[in-house]
Amino acid sequence: MTLRLALLLITALLVSHAVAQEIVGRLRVPVVYLKNTGQPTSRNIATTGKRVRILFETIPGRVTGSSDKKPIQFAVISEENVLFLDGNLLSESLHARARPLDAELRAAGLKIQPSETQLARLSAFAMLSEKSPFRGSTAFAERVDGPFIFAVYFDRKCTVRGKIVRDGVETEYALDIPGKGIWFLRSRHFSDKRRVFELAPTSMQAILVLKAP
Repeated sequence: MTLRLALLLITALLVSHAVAQEIVGRLRVPVVYLKNTGQPTSRNIATTGKRVRILFETIPGRVTGSSDKKPIQFAVISEENVLFLDGNLLSESLHARARPLDAELRAAGLKIQPSETQLARLSAFAMLSEKSPFRGSTAFAERVDGPFIFAVYFDRKCTVRGKIVRDGVETEYALDIPGKGIWFLRSRHFSDKRRVFELAPTSMQAILVLKAP
């Protein structure tokens, strides 16, 4: 291998890590409350006189879909409207729940390499108490007006490629996961009928959006 080729390979590796955002250590996530009209409000719309709890569940083997209804962690939104995530603890919990790519997605043409890769998405729900859910929506986002982002655990470096069409909407997967860990993915919408899942850049500040019902 020539010196020039070696430098090019090193540069490519550095760039691939620089454009991806991993959840490691303690991550600070600002919380934004929205009225049902979509307008931001400084008022805690979820509850009065109580601090909102965030319940985390998982979606094994998929990036989208329904959670497994098995809680892995609770976190409390601070009085300053900030949520702190423990990336190391979440990685351990998601590793235990991770599964190979869902068979339905494989049959639809989605490909993951290496094929034995296991994954699990982190799903968040706002709770007024342990048994009383917030009736609005809860989602990670890049901005108040989108796009939505997803925290997904992969157990190794991998690529995910393919297009899935459901209910007339085409979702393209263009993922190059740098290594084992939880990575933020974002959904880029090119139209009402087409979106692309890709790695979120490190420059992005993730927020948690709670929208009133």
